[in-house]
Amino acid sequence: MAITEIATMHLISPHTPDVLRKALVLLSEASTHPFDLYCSLASPSTLYLFGHWESLAHHESWLASKANQSLLIELAGKLQIESMYHSDVAHEILPLRPGATVTVARFWVKEESKEEWNGWGVGGWAMEKEQDKQWVGWKNGSWKEDVEKMAEEIGVEKMVVDVVREARSELEASQKETLSFTLG
Repeated sequence: MAITEIATMHLISPHTPDVLRKALVLLSEASTHPFDLYCSLASPSTLYLFGHWESLAHHESWLASKANQSLLIELAGKLQIESMYHSDVAHEILPLRPGATVTVARFWVKEESKEEWNGWGVGGWAMEKEQDKQWVGWKNGSWKEDVEKMAEEIGVEKMVVDVVREARSELEASQKETLSFTLG
């Protein structure tokens, strides 16, 4: 079953464009699908990586590979991975495209409220067993306040909602030594 990887990262140093470009190329080659890079509008040093894998086992084999381990060493001190999880939503139906602004939401849903989340935006349940009550969703545009209000009405244990903008095309077009989108 195809899955979507969602990684949230914090940029420690803005002097990382080359290694970030390299990471996107290596990930895209390993998964055989392009990866999407977005940055938070509220905190531009927070990056979101959305990727497509044929299965969880496919991604796990990449994680254990020498290429990934070397990449992690190269990223040390430049980028901190804050979270990584997987959703059963098909990557190709996500509203991710060049120049897009998207609301991405992660909810820790109360058990009695799980059914009410089906149908919100484009999304799916997190696949990891310890995260099985997490709904991950995407919606075109800036819907942060609406999403937070809806979540409070339905009831969640915890939520993370962020409005993000596409950053991969800017990264690829730039020849600068620093990442300008991290400056806000």
